[in-house]
Amino acid sequence: MGTARYDYVPVVLELLNSPPQDSSFEDADHVVEADLDLPSGKLAIHGGTQLPGEVEPLYLEPGWYRLRVSYVQTDYQPSGSNEDLPGDHLEYQITIWPIEVPSEVRVLKQGHDPWAY
Repeated sequence: MGTARYDYVPVVLELLNSPPQDSSFEDADHVVEADLDLPSGKLAIHGGTQLPGEVEPLYLEPGWYRLRVSYVQTDYQPSGSNEDLPGDHLEYQITIWPIEVPSEVRVLKQGHDPWAY
């Protein structure tokens, strides 16, 4: 998953048992869905400057999952962010649910360039 910035990347993770019912993307600039195979059941979410071994993984049931990633504008700019760096301040909302059959990547709402392609 690409991000608009690399100095600060806020992520909200939601784990569901079934696909989300809400299909309104009014608050989001960009929304995409893709599949993820987790044969070990371990999911590590880390930033662009971190290595996977530097974060504690989440443990899920092994298998296939669908991810919906929503890129949402935020006014929050932590003290550690560098305003001289390019890129929008976005919050990344990741929703994950188990699936039986993998499918294609789908763009549900196309964002603007250069970060949403």
